[in-house]
Amino acid sequence: PLFLVACAMFPFVVQIGEVVAERELKLRQALAAMGLHDLSYWLSWHIYQSAMALLNAFLTYCFGCMFQFKIFLKNDFGVVLLTFWLHGQALVGFAFFTATLLSRSTQAVAMGFAAFLVGFVLFFMVGLFEFPFGNLDTTPPFAYESNITDGSLYWKGDSETLVAPIIAILPPA
Repeated sequence: PLFLVACAMFPFVVQIGEVVAERELKLRQALAAMGLHDLSYWLSWHIYQSAMALLNAFLTYCFGCMFQFKIFLKNDFGVVLLTFWLHGQALVGFAFFTATLLSRSTQAVAMGFAAFLVGFVLFFMVGLFEFPFGNLDTTPPFAYESNITDGSLYWKGDSETLVAPIIAILPPA
């Protein structure tokens, strides 16, 4: 589990540091002064980060096979690669969002490592204790009941499963 979390979260720390460092050095303003459009700027960032996420997914698969992890050996290459790449894509978006809240690259790297630790803790909470999803033999974690007459929506789960939709938003979870 530590291998999977580290392989997925380490590029996030690098991504958020790169985005904030570029903003800190005001390179985007210099490129805009030379005529670069915002769409081209953000598209180039996304293509670069998507390619890095694909490379990371491929290297994770290779190292997972080299270390003989069963999840890599018993599943199809394409499915595992797509899963890790899509998780990387979610982390790219999360890194871009988080980078808007930070102004210094040192803060960004510290925030990235804090997100790594949160992702690691959430990974173990979901894997070992089934928190926040609980026992799926009972009420599903995202169970709602609607009332047709007044158009209202009621939560059917207990208070423990109330945090499940909130935690599901985070890519590390």
